[in-house]
Amino acid sequence: MCSERSISERRNHARIRNDSARGRCRSIARHDSRTSGYTVLEAADSKLAIEIADRYDGDIALLLTDVVLPKVGGPTLAKRLLQRRSGMKVLYMSGYANDAIVDGGVLKPGTAFLQKPFAAKELAKKVRELLDTPQDLLPV
Repeated sequence: MCSERSISERRNHARIRNDSARGRCRSIARHDSRTSGYTVLEAADSKLAIEIADRYDGDIALLLTDVVLPKVGGPTLAKRLLQRRSGMKVLYMSGYANDAIVDGGVLKPGTAFLQKPFAAKELAKKVRELLDTPQDLLPV
């Protein structure tokens, strides 16, 4: 038996939650995600992201969020959303180097991360890899 989520992921229609990335990266994320067949729920800030996720009836397979956000950071946003949607995967992005983020204790080693700036092809590849990774192989 397949869930709606696993069927939609196989068809390349997993839902992506795109949060407060700014400028060119946000534009690339939005455009590439939609042209790749994903449904994008976009929010300008963490508070709105939570509100949109709470109102959305479908599955949200992935949260794409910047690590550093005004008021509520990406890891805190992810934690709050994961309390509501436990099967959701999280892809962080940042202009800071991955080493600085992990060594600084902001993210756990092995957490899905994309260094800004990035090309649309890099985003698409990382999203697909993360969606294809079994939940039990991801850091908690």
